Amino acid sequence: RLPGRKQEALDMLERFLQRQPMAIEARYAYARLLLADGRSDEARAQLERTLAQQPGSPAVLFSLAQLAYQGKQPEDAKRYLQRYLDLPRSVPRDNAPALLFIAQIDEEAGRLDAAIESLSKVPRGEEFASATIRRALLMGRQGKVEAAREVPEAVAHAAEAGDKVGAVPAQKVGDGAD
Repeated sequence: RLPGRKQEALDMLERFLQRQPMAIEARYAYARLLLADGRSDEARAQLERTLAQQPGSPAVLFSLAQLAYQGKQPEDAKRYLQRYLDLPRSVPRDNAPALLFIAQIDEEAGRLDAAIESLSKVPRGEEFASATIRRALLMGRQGKVEAAREVPEAVAHAAEAGDKVGAVPAQKVGDGAD
């Protein structure tokens, strides 16, 4: 059980949601507290209910992806992440974390081409350079060493040209070993 005040908050939110079942933000907060209490199945059920009320919520979709992944259901996680990426452009969100997460799932499943594809879609910004380096490493693991070497060089040239590519410096890929 959660310590003192957090348990009080959980109990209070539960009572509130019994009276106000459509209170989306309260349900989301309730799910997060359930998760903190180690009650991931209940948290997932609450998040699913929230998603039914608000199907275009990037925060709920990403949270469900995390829960599914933690519950050893990577394909479910990937489906939530794909829904996240498929949201209309008008929905504010950062796609980079979802693309990186999908790449991780695909890499762990041995789908290196799919992981490389996801990493290639990471937009310029904080995650771009690390995604590019990871993409080059995966290409090296596939034996595409020459192509892999070109990837970080492209990042370095973009950085020299003044593009924002992130804080990770470009690195050369050697023999493709991690």
